[in-house]
Formats: sequence, structure tokens, C-alpha cells
Amino acid sequence: MRNLWDQLSSERNVTQEKLQGLPAFEVHWKQSIQILIGNTFGARSSYRGSYLVQRSLPLPRKKAIALRVMLDVAYKFEAIQATSPYSFWNDSGFSQEDLVSDMIAFYSVVDGIGDEHVYSMCRVVSKAASLKVWDTHMTKGLGASKNTSFVNPVYHSCDECAAAPMYPVQFTSIEPASYDRDFVPLTKSSGASGLYIGSK
Repeated sequence: MRNLWDQLSSERNVTQEKLQGLPAFEVHWKQSIQILIGNTFGARSSYRGSYLVQRSLPLPRKKAIALRVMLDVAYKFEAIQATSPYSFWNDSGFSQEDLVSDMIAFYSVVDGIGDEHVYSMCRVVSKAASLKVWDTHMTKGLGASKNTSFVNPVYHSCDECAAAPMYPVQFTSIEPASYDRDFVPLTKSSGASGLYIGSK
């Protein structure tokens, strides 16, 4: 997430291409995962999004673009994980915590929200309470329960959760950008899922 925001903030990937006749730069962001099955056999899955962005845009527009990139890449990455051959070995595609945690990570980076503030907003419970939730509700693992929403978590009853669960409004304050004359996707975007033999 930090790499995505750094690219938009620094505008470091300057290109000869232009948008509306004005200078532009490229943004590339990738999510990937790899699991080892035995000693040398494994499965990997990834999605890489590529975009062209006009230079010198105002900060709110850059944040909106960053959110759009994150939403697009994260969702497509989860969709790839949920298909074969990767899904044959792992059920992590759209695991109930994936997209929600992506959104929280996005705001913590883009808005500079520190860990302690995030914990407070999310009303973090003790390790003991968390383990009890796991033992009670996660008997088949996180991947057994799917969630395709970024802002609607799957809630579970918890001894330390007295108040009704509520997603923090601070994590919904940015409206994702639409593709426009100052922000367009590139055909370089690509996704892959496959098996491999070897150390990588």
C-alpha cells in the first residue's frame, strides 16, 4: 500500500505519454501470494494494475485515484485466487478479512493514521477474546467464510464487544476516482495464477 501511495505522491514514473496534452506518469501496483506444497511444488497468484495519471493533480484527487487503484487491483487479485488452479490448494480468495483489511491499510497509509488510532477506531479486543472467537466461529478457517465487500465486515459475537459492531466512518471518507481525462488504465494490467516446480 505504501508503494502505491509513494508512486502517486512522488510522480516518479514519468513517461513521454500525455493526458489532455499535459505531462503524465505511470502507476503500477501488484498484489501476489505464493504457497509451498511440499518441498519444491507450489502455487502462486498475482494481479498487477497499470495506470496513466496526469502530473501535478491536487492531493484529494490523488487520494481518490489511489483508492480506485487499490479497489481494482485488490478485487481482481482476490478473484484470481478464487479460481483454479490456485483455489485447488488454498481457499484464501475473498477470505472474510481480506478486502476489509486492505481498506483499513489504505487509510492508515494515505491519511497517515497511526496504529494506535486504528486499533482504537476498530475497538481491538484482547488476544484471549480473539482466540475464543477463532475457536468458536473459525473451525473451518477464515477462507470458509467469504466476503466481497471492502466496508461491510463479517462480524462475530465476542465477550468483549459490548456495543453494536460498526465500521469506522473514517475509512469511508474518500470517494474512489472514476476513470477520466486525467486518469486512465493501461493495457499493461495483467493477472496470473499457476503452479510451479522449483524454489520460486
